[in-house]
Amino acid sequence: MSRTESEIASMTHAANARMSALYDLVNAQRQSMIRQYRHFTSSIEDMNSITAVLPAVVRRVTDFSNALVQVSELRVVLFDALHGRLSDFLVPQTTMARTLRNIVSEL
Repeated sequence: MSRTESEIASMTHAANARMSALYDLVNAQRQSMIRQYRHFTSSIEDMNSITAVLPAVVRRVTDFSNALVQVSELRVVLFDALHGRLSDFLVPQTTMARTLRNIVSEL
């Protein structure tokens, strides 16, 4: 084998090694992109699931908050009633006015 043939063989071997390395790099990048795509689609599906549930959660938290406010108001009104003060939260204002008029008319 001549020197030129050996140099060509060596260059061909080096070119093949580089092409194999380039192929491996492209293949690894492709696999990485496939994993990223799967992760991305999974994240989007999770976001869609959360978006579907979120209105119900917000509604329940709002309902709980309203109930908590009403219970707190009822506690204050009952405390006031124990001390002789009536509130229109417990007895409607029209009922209190009518009762007061009936009491005054009876006196």
